[in-house]
Amino acid sequence: MLRRRAFCFLTGVALALCVCLPPQAQGYTTDISAEATESTDSASTDSPFETDGATIDWTAGPAPSDAPAPTDGATIDWTAGPAPSDEPAPTDGATIDWTAGPAPSDEPAPTDGATIDWTAGPAPSDAPAPTDGATIDWTAGPAPSDAPAPTDGATIDWTAGPAPSDAPAPTGSDVYTTAQTPAPPAVVTTATNNDGDGIIVDPSKLCDSAPCKNGATCRTTSTYFECTCVPGYNGFLCEIDIDDCATNPCVRGSCIDRVNAYQCVCPAGWSGTNCNTDIDECSSSPCHVNAICSNNPGSFSCACSPGYYGDGYTCIEQMILPTDNGTKLTTYDFNNYTVSYITIETEAPFIIGSRESTVCKISKDGYLSFSNPPYQLTWPTWYTYLVKPMVFPYWSYRYSFAYPDSAVYYELLDSSQHSNTQNWKKVVEIITSFSGGDTYNPLNALIVTWNKMQPYSYYYYYCHYCNYYYKQLGYSWAQYYCKYCDPKQEHISFQAIVTRNESHSFVIFNYGQFEMSEWRWWYYYVAAGFTDGYQKFDRLPFSYYWWRSNYVTDNKVMGNVGKVGRHVRIMADSIPPSDKLKCKKWMDNERKRPLTTKLSCRTCPRDMRQAVLDWRYWPYEYSCDKKNQNEKGNYKLTMCFRGRFECVQNFTNPPVCPYPWWNWYCNRFMRCQFYAAPRCCYKLKVHWKKDGQLVDYCDAGYSVWSMRWRLRNIMFDRRQSGSLIKSTVQGAGHSMILERTNQNYWWWIKYDEQLRNETYGYDVCRAGKVIGKYKKFRPKCNSREYTEPAWGFNRGDPHISTIDGITYSFNGLCEYYMIRNSSQSAPMLELQARTGLAKSLNPNVTASATVFIGFALKAGSNNCSISVLLNTSSNDLDVYKDNELLGSVLTYFSEQENSTTIEKYTLKSNDNKSISISESDTGFSVTVDRVLSLLQASVQLDQLRHASEVEGLMGNFNGNKTDDFKLRNGTLFPGNSSERDLFHFGQSWALQSSDVSHFPYPAGKTRADFCNLSFVPVFVEDYKDNLLDLFHNNSELMTSANKTCWNAEQSIYLSCMYDAAQLQSLDAAEEASLAVSQEVSAKAVASNFAPEFNMPTNITVHSSTTFNLTINVTDKDGNPIVLSIQEPSNDTLMWLDGNVLVWQVGINISAFNLTIVATDSMGAPTSWTPVVLYIDCENGATHSFNYTTGETVVGENFYRAQCSCPSGYQGDRCDVTPCSAQPNPCYNASMCHMYSNGSYYCDSCPDGMVGDGQVCEDTNECLETPGICQEQCTNLVPGYRCNCTTPGFRVSPSNSSLCEDIDECATGDNRCRADQNQTCVNTNGSYTCTCPMAGFKLNALYECEDINECRNPTNPCGGDYICVNDIGSYSCECAQNMIRVNGKCVKVVIRSTDSATTAPIDDSSNTVLIISLVIGGVLLMTVIVSVAIIFGVRTRVPVEGLFDLPSPEND
Repeated sequence: MLRRRAFCFLTGVALALCVCLPPQAQGYTTDISAEATESTDSASTDSPFETDGATIDWTAGPAPSDAPAPTDGATIDWTAGPAPSDEPAPTDGATIDWTAGPAPSDEPAPTDGATIDWTAGPAPSDAPAPTDGATIDWTAGPAPSDAPAPTDGATIDWTAGPAPSDAPAPTGSDVYTTAQTPAPPAVVTTATNNDGDGIIVDPSKLCDSAPCKNGATCRTTSTYFECTCVPGYNGFLCEIDIDDCATNPCVRGSCIDRVNAYQCVCPAGWSGTNCNTDIDECSSSPCHVNAICSNNPGSFSCACSPGYYGDGYTCIEQMILPTDNGTKLTTYDFNNYTVSYITIETEAPFIIGSRESTVCKISKDGYLSFSNPPYQLTWPTWYTYLVKPMVFPYWSYRYSFAYPDSAVYYELLDSSQHSNTQNWKKVVEIITSFSGGDTYNPLNALIVTWNKMQPYSYYYYYCHYCNYYYKQLGYSWAQYYCKYCDPKQEHISFQAIVTRNESHSFVIFNYGQFEMSEWRWWYYYVAAGFTDGYQKFDRLPFSYYWWRSNYVTDNKVMGNVGKVGRHVRIMADSIPPSDKLKCKKWMDNERKRPLTTKLSCRTCPRDMRQAVLDWRYWPYEYSCDKKNQNEKGNYKLTMCFRGRFECVQNFTNPPVCPYPWWNWYCNRFMRCQFYAAPRCCYKLKVHWKKDGQLVDYCDAGYSVWSMRWRLRNIMFDRRQSGSLIKSTVQGAGHSMILERTNQNYWWWIKYDEQLRNETYGYDVCRAGKVIGKYKKFRPKCNSREYTEPAWGFNRGDPHISTIDGITYSFNGLCEYYMIRNSSQSAPMLELQARTGLAKSLNPNVTASATVFIGFALKAGSNNCSISVLLNTSSNDLDVYKDNELLGSVLTYFSEQENSTTIEKYTLKSNDNKSISISESDTGFSVTVDRVLSLLQASVQLDQLRHASEVEGLMGNFNGNKTDDFKLRNGTLFPGNSSERDLFHFGQSWALQSSDVSHFPYPAGKTRADFCNLSFVPVFVEDYKDNLLDLFHNNSELMTSANKTCWNAEQSIYLSCMYDAAQLQSLDAAEEASLAVSQEVSAKAVASNFAPEFNMPTNITVHSSTTFNLTINVTDKDGNPIVLSIQEPSNDTLMWLDGNVLVWQVGINISAFNLTIVATDSMGAPTSWTPVVLYIDCENGATHSFNYTTGETVVGENFYRAQCSCPSGYQGDRCDVTPCSAQPNPCYNASMCHMYSNGSYYCDSCPDGMVGDGQVCEDTNECLETPGICQEQCTNLVPGYRCNCTTPGFRVSPSNSSLCEDIDECATGDNRCRADQNQTCVNTNGSYTCTCPMAGFKLNALYECEDINECRNPTNPCGGDYICVNDIGSYSCECAQNMIRVNGKCVKVVIRSTDSATTAPIDDSSNTVLIISLVIGGVLLMTVIVSVAIIFGVRTRVPVEGLFDLPSPEND
C-alpha cells in the first residue's frame, strides 16, 4: 500500500482546501515538519518514558526541557512543542505519527507492532485498542463508536466517514471500503456495451500508478499495459514469486525458496548447492587424536588406532602389554574350573613386601599367590589380605571363560634370556619413567593377563528364581529376576606385571576394556592391590570389598603414572641381597657357558667309610652340627668328598693329536673343554658317650684332611658307618665342573677360582632354598655306578699284597717297578720302590732281609716325579720333586698346612709319619707310612681305567689271581710258587740300565749304589718247621711274637714271625700284623655293598589315619640288616615294628623328610627317603599335587595336597565350614545353619527383603508398587530410582516420582534466533520459536521467512482478483483487462481516448485551481481574526489509484 500526505485549510466560507503531496512507501515514517502548522499549546512537559524500538515524531515544537531520557533504541523527534502530557508510552515496535494536534487523551496505548495514523482529528474516544499487527487508518472522521476491535493481521480502511454501525469486525485478510473514492486518473468515463458496464481509460496513463509488482517494468500498449518481470517472478503483474523449489532441486535435505534462487538446507554430512556433495568430515578431525577417521557417504566413523580402545571419539591408550609370546591358559588348563591355580617358578625370587618367593600361583579369578601351598581363596574379603603374600589386579569371585578368546596368559621374562623382547623393554620403560632416575635394570618380570574374562554373574541363580519361584510357584517377588535371564555380553581385561631389580620390587597394574553393566556388580566383591600378608598392604582407589551399584569404569581411572588405566606400586625397596638372588645370578652366569652335555653324578662311594678309604675322593669339607644336637647331646657329623675330574665335553673344533701314542693325552687335555667331578656328602651320627674319640675330634677342629685320616683309623671300630646324603635340603652332594677357556693350553683352567665358584653356587642356592633349580645345572650325586678302587700294599719286611689280592714276601735289594702301565695308549703310571737292608735291633744279629726305604711316582701328564725317602736317621720322610728336596714331612708340610699341590700331584701329610700322593690324571694314589725304620705303602687304582694295563711287583692287575706273577719278559709263575721262585719274579722287575729312574741320588752316587742283585735273603719257608733257628735261638722273643702273630690273620702268620725274627723286634711284628689286618678289613669294606631298598618313590598318607608300610630291603653280600628311623627323630607317632613302619598320621603336620636307614653287619648303611604325599583335606574336598621342583619349604620330599573345596567350604584343608566361612554363604551369619552331613541351609530373608536366604534383595518397590514412578522405575539396593524416558522431561526436583517438562527456553537449550527477535515458547516436552510479526514462518534454517499466502491452491482473493504477496501479508489486485473503480474491479471495455465523453482531470488543472483558491482565501483573511490550523491525516489508497477523484456521476 502507498499513502500520501495532505494539508487542509478552513476558509472563511467553511471551504476545505486540501493540498496533496507525493505518496510514500507503506511502513516507513516520513519527516513532515516542514508542512506542519505551528502549535505549542498542545505540548506537555510530563511525557512518560518511551519504550524500546519505537519511532516517534512530534513536530512544530521544541522538546520539553524536563522530558525524560528515551530508552534504548528509540528514535525521538520533539519539535516545536512538547509531547502531550497525557499520552501513554507507545509499546515496543510501534510507529506513531501525531501531527498538527495532540493525540486523544483517552486513547489507550497501541499494542506491539501496530502502525497508527491519527491525522486531522482526534481518534474516537471509545475506539478500542487495535490488536497486535493491525494497520489502522482513521481519516477525516472518527471511527464508529461501536466498531469492534479489528483482529490480528486485518487491514482496515475507514475513509471519509464513519464505518457503518453494524459492520462486523473485519477478519484477517479482509478488505473493507466504506466510502466512495475518486476514479483513477487513467479512467476517462464509463461505458456500456454488450458485455456489460465498462470503463474507458487512457492507456498511456495505466503505468502511472505503477501497477507492476516486485520491481517489474511497466510498459503501456495501445490497448492496455504489460509488465516485464525481473528474474524470479512471473504473472500478469509479476506478482508471482516463482517457486524454485517446485522441481525438487535438492537431492537431500530441505529446500528454501529465494528470489530467482533456492537454498538447500543439507542434512548432516552433505554440502553443495543441491546437497549432493559428501562432506569429508575427517578433514576437520572430529575423531579423537588417537583414532582413525573414515569418511562415509553422508557420515563418517571413528575407530581407535592400534594400541587404543574406545568409541573413536574417546580413545584410551591400551595399557595391557601384548600376549603374543605368553602361555595361554583356558578352561582345559584349570581342569574345567576344578583346579584353582597354575604354578610357575622363577630363579630370581619375587619380593612382595617383606616376603620373597620363587613360586607364583596364578588364579583365573584375578590374583597371584606367592605362597606354597597357597591359601585357598574365594571372596576378596578384608581378612584374606593379611594371610598370604598376594598381588590382586582385579580379584573377584569366579571369573569364567565365556568367549572364544577368553584366556589367562602368563609370560615369565628373565634378564639372561629375554632382555631384547618388546615386553621386557616396555617394562623397563614404565618403571624407568615411574622412578625418574637411572634406567631400570630388572632381574625378571612376570606378566599375567586376564583377557575378556566374564565376571561371575547371578545369571543361573536369577533364571532359577524366575523359572521356579515365579513361574512355577507364583511368587511375585521372583518376577524381578526374569529380566536377568538373558546372557549378558560382558567382559573385562586386566594385567599384572611383577618385576624386580636388585634393590626394588614393583607391580604394574594395567587395565583394558571393560564391558560391564550396573546390576552385575551388586553384592560383588572386587579387590585391587597387593599385600605381603604381614606388614604391607596397598589397595588401588577403586578397590571395593562390598556391593557396588555404580557402573564399572575402574579401567578409566587415571593412574599415578599419568596414564589412564595404569598404576604402579612399589612393593619393596632397599631389598637386602638374598641367597636366592645370588643363586639366580650364579645360574645366569652358568647359562652363558657353552656346556651342552647333560651331566650325571652316579659314582659316589656307597657310605662314609668307603669315601674315607677311597683316595680318589678328596675330603672337601666337614662340619660337626653341635648347634642342632638333640636333647641327649647327640649330633651329626657331615663330611663331603670330591671325586676325580673327568672330561665330559670337548671343544667344538679340537686340535689334531700330533702323535698316535698321545691319544690319551690328547683326549684328556688337548681336546677337552669341560671336566666334571662328583661331590659326595655323608652324615654320621655322633653319640656323645659312645663316640668319645669322635667327639674329641670335632672339638679339636682338625683340618679336613686330618679329620679324614683320623676317621680312617677309627671307622672300623664303629658298628655303623656314615650314610650318603640323598636329600638336597640336608646337604646332598652335586656334580662340579671345570672349564678350559683356552684350548691351546691344557692348564688354562683357573682351578682354584673355579672350585670357589662351584662352592659358592652350591652354598647360595642351598641357603636360598632353591637347590632344586641348582640341580638343573649340577645334578645330585648318588652311588648307583660306584666301583670301589683296586688295592695293593706292602707291610713290614716286605710283604706285598697284589692288586688282585695275593700276598707274598719279597726281599730284593735294588730299585723296582712296584707298578708300571703296560699300555702306551694309557696315561703314564710308574711307581718305583727302593729297598735297603733291614736293621736288627739286636747288634749281635745281622738281618738277612730288606725293607722299603723309598718310593718314587711319575704319572699322568706331569713333567716331574715325586719321591718319598726315609731319611738317614729313619725318623722322618724327605720329599723330593725330581732331584729337588722340598723338605721333610715334619718341617715342610707343617709349613704348608699339611697339604700342597705340585702340577697334577696332591700331597697330603696327616700325622707326621705318613704322606699320601694323588695324581688327578690317572686317579692313582699311594700312601707311604713310616713304621719304625722302614716304609710301608698302599696303592689304589681305578678298576675301570687301569684293568689289564698295570704290572710290576703288585702283580698283573686284571682281576685274575692266577696270573698275578708275570715276569717282565711275560713268563708266568703260578700263584702257589715258592718264595724262592717269587724272589726271581721280583728280581725281574728291578730297574734296568735302560730304564729311567725317578729317584733322586746323592752327589756322586748312582743307581748301582743302591742295587745288589746278588743279595739272597733268608726265606721263611725254610724255617717253618724250626722257627727257633729263625729267631737265632731267642725263645723269649719267639714266644712273644707267636702270641702277637697268632691273633693276626692266619695268612700272614709266618710273615709276622719273620719280621719279628729278622728285626729282633716285637713292635715290628705288631705293626705289621695291625697294618695287614687293617688293609684286609679296608679292602673288605671297600668291596662291600650296602643294603638295597626295594621301595616305592612316593607314599601317600591321609591325616587322622594309621599308616602301615612293610619295608623291603636286601643285602647283596648276604649280610644281616638292621632298620632304624633316622628322621623324624623321637617322633612318638612313628615307629618300626620289625620291618613294618607304623605311622599315626596327624592333622596339619609340618613338612619333614622321612628317612629309613638299613645297616648291614659290615656297618654299611643305606637310606630310603620317599616323597611323602600328605593329604589333609576335609569335608569331601578333592585334592591334587603340584610337584614344584624349585621351592623347598622344609623338605623337598614332602608335598602337601592342594585341596579343592566343595561349595561353601574354604581354607587350606577345606576345614572351614560354610557357616563359619567368610563371606558367609547366607545373607548374614546368623541365618546359616549346618546339617549333619556337612551341608547347610539359610533362614528366610529379613523383613523388607526378598530372596532365598543366600541372596536377599531389597524389596522391589518397582514391582510391588505399580505406578510409584510416573515413567520408569529402577530398583536399587536399597530403594529405587525414577527415570524419565520421554525426551524433554526430567525427574522433578520437588517430587522425585514425577517427570516435569524441561523449559528449554529458560535453560537456553534451544535454536531460536535472537538476531531476528524470535520468541522461544516452551511446550510440553519441547519448545517452539515464533517470529515477531504476523505473516512469517520458520524455515529449516530457523529464519523468519515470509509466508506466501498466494501459493494457496485456493485463491484467497477470489476469482476476479490477482493475489499479490506482500511482506508479512498479501493484497488483491484486479485481473488483467480490469481496473479498480470505487473499490470494485471493472472491465476495461473501450481503451480509446477518442470516445470519451468527459475529459480527464490532470494534475496541472488541479494545481492551478488550488493556487487560485489559496490566493482568494488569503484576500478574505483580512476579515478573519485567526487562522485555523488543521492536522493532516494520512490517506490509505489502493496501489492502482494515483489520485482519489470523485466519480463522474458526482462531478
